[in-house]
Amino acid sequence: MTPALAAALEVENQAGAPRLGAAYVLLRDAWTQGSRDRDLVLHLLFLAWYSAVEPPHLTGFEPDAVSKDDLDDILRCVLDTLLGDPTECKDAEVLFVVGVMAQVAAWSFGDEAEWDARSRLYRSRYRELAPSGLGAGVFAGRGVYGAYFANWVTRVGS
Repeated sequence: MTPALAAALEVENQAGAPRLGAAYVLLRDAWTQGSRDRDLVLHLLFLAWYSAVEPPHLTGFEPDAVSKDDLDDILRCVLDTLLGDPTECKDAEVLFVVGVMAQVAAWSFGDEAEWDARSRLYRSRYRELAPSGLGAGVFAGRGVYGAYFANWVTRVGS
């Protein structure tokens, strides 16, 4: 685990009001400084997306602290880094989480119809790579990102 991801998880785990905005800034800064650690990038992607689909009182994103343009830019860049050509992607977790996010809120990625179709493609590709699905243990100890997707695996099914 990178120092930036460890620091972000520590911020997320602090008691009190949600602090995902502060965690996002730590990860975004690591990203802009060149960190491409897979877990850091997945977490950054999730936080950028989550801030677009949930209100600030749930996320801890201050409305003026991080611009929508910044979040959109990070989302696009991180997606390109993680997925490349999705038909060539061999990372079941990446396909699963992006597929779920696009299923939940296709509109948050841009063209809703396009991202709805992508969601189906990513989830289909994920099933090819992991026919039995992912276990919740894959997401253990991974902060809000892990809790969110462990919930999908255990309650909704992968």
